[in-house]
Amino acid sequence: MESGLTYVLDLWAHIAADHAFLRDGLEQIAAERHSEIITIMVGDIAEYLELHFRQEEEPGRFFDAIVARAPQYTDKIAILRAEHQQLMALCSRIKAATEGKRGPAGRDLLQEVTRLVALLRAHEKAEYEMLRELCPAAERYGEQPKC
Repeated sequence: MESGLTYVLDLWAHIAADHAFLRDGLEQIAAERHSEIITIMVGDIAEYLELHFRQEEEPGRFFDAIVARAPQYTDKIAILRAEHQQLMALCSRIKAATEGKRGPAGRDLLQEVTRLVALLRAHEKAEYEMLRELCPAAERYGEQPKC
């Protein structure tokens, strides 16, 4: 296996573990119905996402390694980077909307939380599908592809 791809797959193993952790957190957020708990949970997820996105975007890391090996993914990577910004902005909006509130979450807040969960799931799937295209032997969602 060529060294560039080995590096991508090593990074993917770490990112896949992050995705598994995030999926668990998303399930908990999706089930929550109290504003103050949503504030805490979205804050925690936002902090984790910030670190996770930084690992993917840092120069020479996951996204750059993919583009170096397969320049045809440049546009997909640009979309994923833009989604990172959208997701962080949505987390900020949810946190601002819930800050200092107590009691059951309103319908609008729950819709925003549902949107966050759906966008994060779609984003994760898009990353995985891109890697699967790059490395067709990837058989199971969330599992480290083997080329």
